[in-house]
Amino acid sequence: MSDHGWTEHFTPEGEPYYHNTQTNQTQWEKPPELMGDSGFDAGDWCWMPDDVEAFVPAKLIGKYNGKVELQTQDGMTHYLSEKDYEHIELNPVSLQKNVPDLVLLDDMNIPLILHQIKERCEQEKIYTNVGTILISVNPYKRLPLYTQDVMDDYAHRGDRELPPHPFIIGDECYKDLWDTNQNQSILVSGESGAGKTECTKVILQYLAEIAGSSSGVEQRILKANPILEAFGNAKTIRNNNSSRFGKWVEIHFDEGGSICGCRNLNYLLEKSRVVYQAPNERNYHIFYQLLKCEDPELLNNFGLDPNCSSYYYLDQSGTTDVSGIDDKQEFEEVVSSMEDLGFSHEEKLEILRVVAAVLVLGNIKFKPDPTNDEKSIVDNPEILSHVADLLSVDANALAEALIVRSMTIRGEVTVCPLNVSAAEESRDSLAKYLYNTLFEWLVNRVNVALEEDIGNKKTMVIGVLDIFGFEIFEKNSFEQLCINFTNEKLQQKFNQTTFKEEEAVYNREGITYDHVDFIDNQVVLDLIEQKPNGLMVLLDEELKMPALSRSDDNFLMKACQRHADNERFKKPVKIADALSIEHYAGHVTYDVNGFLDKNKDQMYDDLIKVITGTRNDFILSIVGDLSSQMGGKKASLGSQFRQQLNALMNMINSTNPHYIRCVKPNSNKRPAAEDFDAPMSCRQLRYAGVFEAVNIRRIGYPFRLTHEKFFKRYRCLTPQLSGTNYRQLCEQMLNQIDGNWSDIQFGKTMMLYRATAQRQLDLQRNLAVRSLLIKAQALYRRHRARYRYNEMNAGRIRLREAINSRSIPNLQKEIASCVDHTFETAELLEARHMIKYLEEEIRLKSIFEGLINKLENSMEPPKMDLANLEQAVADADSVGLDNPLANTARDLLTTIHERIETKINLEEGVATHNLEMLEEAISKLGRLGIDQSSPSVSNAKREVERLHTENEHITNIVNAMSINGMFNGVTIDRRGEVSLSDQARTALNNSTNNGKSFGLLTERGIIALTSGDFLIKIRNAIQSDDWDTVESINSQVVSAGEDVFQEAPEFQAARDQVSLRKDIAETSEKLQLAAQQFDSAQLDIQLQTARTLEMEGIEPYQQLLDNIRAINAACSQALQAVDLNLLNNACTMAEQIGYPHQDYVDTRTLRDIVHGLTQELTEQLQVVPERVQIEDLCNRCQQVNLNTTQTQELNEIVNLGEEELTKTQMKAALTLGDHARVILKTVQLKELFFASFGGNFRWERFRGFKTPDEYAKAKMFGKDKLKQSFLVWTKDPIPTSLTHIEDKMAQKEAPKVFKELLGWCGEKSNAYPAALVNSILTKGITHPELRNEIFCQIIKQMKNNPSEDSKNKLWQLMYVAVKCFVPTEEFENYLEMYIKNAGDKYWYLIQTLHETSFRGPLTVAPSADEIRNEVAKVHGPKPNDEDLITQLQNAQTSVSNAPVNENVDHSQSAYATPAPAPIPGGPPGGPPGRAPAPAPGGLPPSGPPGGAPGRAPAPAPAPGGLPPPPSRSPAPAPGGLPPPPGY
Repeated sequence: MSDHGWTEHFTPEGEPYYHNTQTNQTQWEKPPELMGDSGFDAGDWCWMPDDVEAFVPAKLIGKYNGKVELQTQDGMTHYLSEKDYEHIELNPVSLQKNVPDLVLLDDMNIPLILHQIKERCEQEKIYTNVGTILISVNPYKRLPLYTQDVMDDYAHRGDRELPPHPFIIGDECYKDLWDTNQNQSILVSGESGAGKTECTKVILQYLAEIAGSSSGVEQRILKANPILEAFGNAKTIRNNNSSRFGKWVEIHFDEGGSICGCRNLNYLLEKSRVVYQAPNERNYHIFYQLLKCEDPELLNNFGLDPNCSSYYYLDQSGTTDVSGIDDKQEFEEVVSSMEDLGFSHEEKLEILRVVAAVLVLGNIKFKPDPTNDEKSIVDNPEILSHVADLLSVDANALAEALIVRSMTIRGEVTVCPLNVSAAEESRDSLAKYLYNTLFEWLVNRVNVALEEDIGNKKTMVIGVLDIFGFEIFEKNSFEQLCINFTNEKLQQKFNQTTFKEEEAVYNREGITYDHVDFIDNQVVLDLIEQKPNGLMVLLDEELKMPALSRSDDNFLMKACQRHADNERFKKPVKIADALSIEHYAGHVTYDVNGFLDKNKDQMYDDLIKVITGTRNDFILSIVGDLSSQMGGKKASLGSQFRQQLNALMNMINSTNPHYIRCVKPNSNKRPAAEDFDAPMSCRQLRYAGVFEAVNIRRIGYPFRLTHEKFFKRYRCLTPQLSGTNYRQLCEQMLNQIDGNWSDIQFGKTMMLYRATAQRQLDLQRNLAVRSLLIKAQALYRRHRARYRYNEMNAGRIRLREAINSRSIPNLQKEIASCVDHTFETAELLEARHMIKYLEEEIRLKSIFEGLINKLENSMEPPKMDLANLEQAVADADSVGLDNPLANTARDLLTTIHERIETKINLEEGVATHNLEMLEEAISKLGRLGIDQSSPSVSNAKREVERLHTENEHITNIVNAMSINGMFNGVTIDRRGEVSLSDQARTALNNSTNNGKSFGLLTERGIIALTSGDFLIKIRNAIQSDDWDTVESINSQVVSAGEDVFQEAPEFQAARDQVSLRKDIAETSEKLQLAAQQFDSAQLDIQLQTARTLEMEGIEPYQQLLDNIRAINAACSQALQAVDLNLLNNACTMAEQIGYPHQDYVDTRTLRDIVHGLTQELTEQLQVVPERVQIEDLCNRCQQVNLNTTQTQELNEIVNLGEEELTKTQMKAALTLGDHARVILKTVQLKELFFASFGGNFRWERFRGFKTPDEYAKAKMFGKDKLKQSFLVWTKDPIPTSLTHIEDKMAQKEAPKVFKELLGWCGEKSNAYPAALVNSILTKGITHPELRNEIFCQIIKQMKNNPSEDSKNKLWQLMYVAVKCFVPTEEFENYLEMYIKNAGDKYWYLIQTLHETSFRGPLTVAPSADEIRNEVAKVHGPKPNDEDLITQLQNAQTSVSNAPVNENVDHSQSAYATPAPAPIPGGPPGGPPGRAPAPAPGGLPPSGPPGGAPGRAPAPAPAPGGLPPPPSRSPAPAPGGLPPPPGY
């Protein structure tokens, strides 16, 4: 333990706390002793305002002359005005904390809150709680926070504390729905670009997952999102997918808790965007999606040009494409969603027809009428005809309605022509009207699909509000006023629920508290809507004025007059046509120009008549009855909007609201972890009321428990207290616990306390619980051990008593009572054995008694009785039966066996003349009680005496043959020559004759006589120099084998002598023949033989051999090296001795050719090129008769079959490190293999699959349906894995993988499909046992899949999967065969499969961005082998040569190519595994000229040839050896 005594501990939730064992102090903050260098020295630290970071830590140096001197951590000094300076104390330890809930902060001030949120963003923790309010920061990047695994974790979190998340809001809503029997709502608010829409989608996805439905309506709800986003979302400066309408999603739940339907309400679609977009913004997504669809026939039917810049309504902002948005793919998703929601084919076409009509309508141009500039005419009538055709209206009537306006004044109709500007306004009003009515129809049509299951059911509702955020632009108009008015309403609701209800709790409990002033925006709401002077009321009044007298200026003048004293209303001095409102979120200036026209929102009667005259039933259905809108009868837009907003607020007020406050971290759409604009975020948090929420929690009492729960939670601190008056018990408990509890209030029904008290209590509780747990564990373990010990000990005693009783029933009873013992005791094992022992003892007793009496004195017992005795003894041995009767039986059996064996041995020993057997049997006669006077015994004794005498004769013969050592008078030299004395010769003759006379009968005796006869004959033949006879007798001796003493030394000596004579004669003859023929090989062989035989006169032959070898070496060396000097030297040497070769001529001719071929051979043997190149080289080598080991090796390669050749080429590629060629050859080998055996690898036959019955066992109901869908496409989740997986954890992951796969393919809606793929790949990488399962699930979903888009997604998933890892060897062939059967267009999958197999699996899954890039790749037709190798090599080169970003950890990149493993074999600098080429040839430099190189001239042969042989040795050839040629 350290000197300071501090130790770190963790709560059950994993939060660290610190305890000092020396002082018994406990605290949450990490003590300085456990910290490293934090950068804070001693001093008064505080927060200093900063333009970039909002606030930064600084040390207060001093105050003087009205200035405050501060020093920041970088050492810079700053001076602030003391008047403007607000001292906010900073405890440096607080910067070490990172809490998920801001109310847990001890110092809850604005800088620290902002610091906490920023720190969490940098750790990509984008969610933070303020009590029950969730703060969500837009991360501006995809995070793995919404995968199936994460969803499952939150859905089954139980009492666990998980990080803040929208899933928790959804979960709490769903639980409160049933716990309180009150409808719930989730209000998602924030600026445009803060991520409200994404939050809404995440919540809907979670509710669909946990509630589900029997009819699949939850999936239809998610399918509605793509449709509504396509028609209602657009790119703005702040957000690429900004909702331009408000949406209230009402999810209905039946009494069983399942989703039974949904209803969408839309508010204030931004119609002006249809006709105008600011720079860098876009129109609604659907326009771009339609033009980029992959259906040219559809575009032709509508007469559309796919180029976006061809349309005025799309070409104003200069932006048509958005990074990260695939309009083509999203259009397919929109169409697919329409199909899933039951849209008919005709409905889809008509919807797109209206979209096309709006697009083309914007291209209608006008020009002044040549006769009158105040009038206008259509400049491009062909475009107008195109629009009329799309809308099925009369073209002339449409043209007329666009350029004139009919007005009814006092009953008379007046037609007013429109100038160009007014005509364009008329055109735009028609476009806005058509698009708005289409959008409203779409929302209603979606509701029809989602409400069909509600019917008359009694339902509960969760409403999710996703509405436009507060907007402040450079130019703010009527739309911004409506949007900001809505946010003022919602902020008021937030104030009421978050602040007023908070204070109501304190009032209800009767406790004292400090009142908190918060931003109350009722003044602004009254300014906008209160009668009679509200701005929108004044605007409606102005519309009722006569047309000639009403104007925007009149409205502005009235507003300024009636609100002159309102501090929230201002008239800007520098801007004439504007008014300013001080909203809760800031100061906004509105340009009033166009307020009246926008508020009127009325299409002129002429256009209404044209539209209602359409021949298209669909258009008639979406516009409805327009008679109420003619003649100026339609309510103003402001009035309609206020009615809708009030209805919305009434719905919200009827629910229990939950809040999500979304924050936009920067204006650049950069990842929040990298770019957190603190001042901007601070402003949003302040306007969202977050700081006030934190403040009231800090001043108030955020922690609340009933008296009973409070006492029970902290009772472990005072375990001696008990009772039922919990309020009194709480008072007693706090009095007995050390600490300052002034922050705890006793309410009427509950205890209310602040964070400081809560943290002190929890610290002490953690220590107490930890101590209690240790004691409880020890007590339980002791109790359990004692119980088991006592139980087993009692059993042991009872067993021992039963064993001693030798009672089988007692034993059986006690054994049965021990069945639950933890392990088997020695007594238990002994008892089981005792039962068997006693049973056998009883059974064998009678058997032994009968057999012993019957067989005790029997010399030849009956076989049956003997067998019975043997079996009984064996049974006794098996149980270890040890009693006198059993031992007597064993002794009797042994005696009987010995008697029988002895009698047999007596008879057999006499018959076989076996002395040892006879002597042993005779020795047992007395002990066994056998009668020794019997004939068999007498015969045996006589035979023993005879055998002793025979052995003496055998010994004499063996000694005379020198078998046991050389007999006196016998010597043998190393060449095998034998010298005999007369005494030795006589000894063998006499001993052999004596043996014959006695009559030797044993086997050894007969061998001795035979051997003696042979040796006598050999001695006689050698004595008479008859070597032919000697050779003949030697052959007989060898043929006799074991019937003769082969070890007799004179037999081997005789064979050596015969062989020596023959070898000398034969060698002499062969030496002469080899010399005549200049046969160096034979000369070498025979000379070696001659030296071995110690022949004389061989020196001239040796010198000849040396000369021939030198010539051969010179010629061979010259032919290989093509050296002219060496060739001439070789020819000279040959002429001196008459050597007939002229190889140097051929060598000189072929010098250049062979040199080139040798180089080419060396290169191609390393590479092993294609067969055509090898055959060409072989032919050229054959033409010049080049025959080397290299050409032979090349011929062997060219004669290989296709498979063997490919294998050889792959080995060469491996050796050279040519990875691209290795992969290509692997693919070719697999193709050869599949050509023969591919039929055996149909994927359904994979042995790793479970059977349908095994698969269906995982589900209690619907087993038959489950079996049918086992290996075919399904849109339902699977209950278990398709394959056998031993690892239980991996097996549990399989259904999650399938859910994520459904989400990726679109079977289940998911906002982040690429994140699902990342999760699948991560599971495959971390769980190798899952890899086969992943590929099997992909293939399963291919079979009978009705959707081509889904199948394409599956192929994309398979592609990224094989880039990350490969299946096991057992499944690899099945997978490759499946891909091969799918067609050549998937060649890249097989190629990737082998690349990954060669490279090895990835260790990190690719990110969502990498996945999107990979699946977007287009793979062309399969290239040829050379192009494929080039591609692979270029890919490797591009990876290895890629520029290195020093700020990126490339080891964590999913697709980083690892360096290939070193290839073994081969010396450095040359071909691996091959010896280097020989150096150029040539004779060695030593040796005199002429004669054999490197040797002195051989001396002349001795006269007379070889000397005569020694006495009695084989004679040499007559006349000795003649000299070889040339001498």
